[in-house]
Amino acid sequence: MADQVANRMTVLPGMEVYGDDEAFVGLIEQVVEDGFLLHDHKHAFDTVMRIERSRIYVRGKGTSYHPQARTEES
Repeated sequence: MADQVANRMTVLPGMEVYGDDEAFVGLIEQVVEDGFLLHDHKHAFDTVMRIERSRIYVRGKGTSYHPQARTEES
Protein backbone atom coordinates (compact mmCIF):
# COMPACT_ATOMS: atom_id res chain seq x y z
CA MET A 1 0.00 0.00 0.00
CA ALA A 2 3.03 2.28 0.28
CA ASP A 3 2.93 2.96 -3.50
CA GLN A 4 -0.72 3.97 -3.46
CA VAL A 5 -1.72 7.29 -5.01
CA ALA A 6 -3.31 9.77 -2.62
CA ASN A 7 -6.84 10.69 -3.67
CA ARG A 8 -10.40 10.81 -2.33
CA MET A 9 -10.59 7.01 -2.36
CA THR A 10 -7.34 6.32 -0.46
CA VAL A 11 -7.29 9.22 2.01
CA LEU A 12 -10.02 8.98 4.62
CA PRO A 13 -11.14 11.03 7.64
CA GLY A 14 -9.51 9.84 10.84
CA MET A 15 -6.27 8.64 9.22
CA GLU A 16 -3.11 9.53 11.14
CA VAL A 17 -0.75 12.03 9.50
CA TYR A 18 3.02 11.97 10.03
CA GLY A 19 5.79 14.18 8.70
CA ASP A 20 8.76 12.70 6.87
CA ASP A 21 10.59 12.98 10.20
CA GLU A 22 8.12 10.44 11.68
CA ALA A 23 6.52 13.17 13.86
CA PHE A 24 2.79 12.68 14.48
CA VAL A 25 0.94 15.69 13.12
CA GLY A 26 -2.72 14.85 13.70
CA LEU A 27 -5.80 13.19 12.23
CA ILE A 28 -7.42 14.00 8.91
CA GLU A 29 -10.58 15.93 9.67
CA GLN A 30 -12.20 15.91 6.23
CA VAL A 31 -11.41 14.94 2.66
CA VAL A 32 -12.25 17.50 -0.02
CA GLU A 33 -12.13 17.35 -3.82
CA ASP A 34 -8.39 18.02 -4.21
CA GLY A 35 -6.97 17.46 -0.73
CA PHE A 36 -7.71 17.07 2.95
CA LEU A 37 -8.18 19.18 6.06
CA LEU A 38 -5.72 18.89 8.91
CA HIS A 39 -5.94 21.32 11.85
CA ASP A 40 -8.44 23.36 9.82
CA HIS A 41 -5.92 23.88 6.99
CA LYS A 42 -6.28 22.39 3.53
CA HIS A 43 -3.41 20.31 2.14
CA ALA A 44 -3.21 19.04 -1.43
CA PHE A 45 -2.97 15.33 -2.15
CA ASP A 46 0.46 15.90 -3.73
CA THR A 47 1.93 16.57 -0.25
CA VAL A 48 1.47 12.85 0.52
CA MET A 49 4.67 10.83 0.12
CA ARG A 50 3.21 7.44 0.99
CA ILE A 51 0.29 5.67 2.61
CA GLU A 52 0.82 2.75 4.98
CA ARG A 53 -2.32 1.15 6.41
CA SER A 54 -4.09 3.96 8.31
CA ARG A 55 -1.06 6.28 8.26
CA ILE A 56 -0.24 9.00 5.77
CA TYR A 57 3.27 10.40 5.49
CA VAL A 58 3.57 13.92 4.11
CA ARG A 59 6.56 15.79 2.74
CA GLY A 60 8.39 17.98 5.23
CA LYS A 61 8.86 18.01 8.96
CA GLY A 62 5.82 17.46 11.14
CA THR A 63 6.22 20.88 12.72
CA SER A 64 5.79 22.51 9.31
CA TYR A 65 2.19 21.20 9.42
CA HIS A 66 1.56 21.84 13.11
CA PRO A 67 3.85 23.41 15.75
CA GLN A 68 3.01 20.72 18.31
CA ALA A 69 3.88 17.76 16.08
CA ARG A 70 5.83 15.21 18.05
CA THR A 71 7.86 12.08 17.51
CA GLU A 72 7.10 8.93 19.47
CA GLU A 73 10.19 9.68 21.60
CA SER A 74 8.95 13.11 22.71
